[in-house]
Amino acid sequence: PISPAPRGDSCREVQEATKARRCSPFAEYWYHALAMRARGGVQAFISVARSSPQARYGIRSVFLATDDPSVVDEARTAAATAGLPLYAMLANPPASAGTAPPPLWDSVLARRGVDASSAAAGVVDDLALLGRCDAYVGKFTSNLDRIAYSLLAARSGCLKPVVSLDSLWCHDWSNRVGQSLFGSFVC
Repeated sequence: PISPAPRGDSCREVQEATKARRCSPFAEYWYHALAMRARGGVQAFISVARSSPQARYGIRSVFLATDDPSVVDEARTAAATAGLPLYAMLANPPASAGTAPPPLWDSVLARRGVDASSAAAGVVDDLALLGRCDAYVGKFTSNLDRIAYSLLAARSGCLKPVVSLDSLWCHDWSNRVGQSLFGSFVC
């Protein structure tokens, strides 16, 4: 499974309010990734307490995309405990990693604090890799997650296992019609 765990701009109060999204801890994504692995789903996962070597969907490794180096460290520990290989991609880490709070990504781009072409190319690379997964754990309030899952489905020719932590699928061309657990958002 793929577990994108952002902690950058999407975790700010203003983003949470306007996007009807909440910042979720890595453990929430990891729980669902392991449940996909356990034969019998969430109920089997609960009963075997993360020890099932059986693969429900044939998942043998985890690809993690995040913008937070601390999430990579947390994931390495969790993956080692679960006996799963972990492939991690640190995507566009905050420009001021280690300080609180980092500047908004849009303001970093506006100040030309990063090379916008390289950042855009990085997003395309991220999407290409995310679209190669066999299952997906993410949030459908995220445009990036919806695009990545679309690429995954297109590549495989069918819908693959997916867990959205906050919303059902939506595709209404920039209208505020999406509904998450936390309110409406622009699809």
